[in-house]
Amino acid sequence: MLTRAGHTEAGLDLAKLGGLEESAVIVEIMNEDGSMARRKDLEKFAKKT
Repeated sequence: MLTRAGHTEAGLDLAKLGGLEESAVIVEIMNEDGSMARRKDLEKFAKKT
């Protein structure tokens, strides 16, 4: 966002813009086959919980 357009940098930049310490937790949900879950997969996952 502010320097480099990556997930990690975006998380830190959002914290910084919010006046918080520059820290973030980034999580990726994986499908059972090891592939990264996409929106359709996440919607299905959300209905289970």
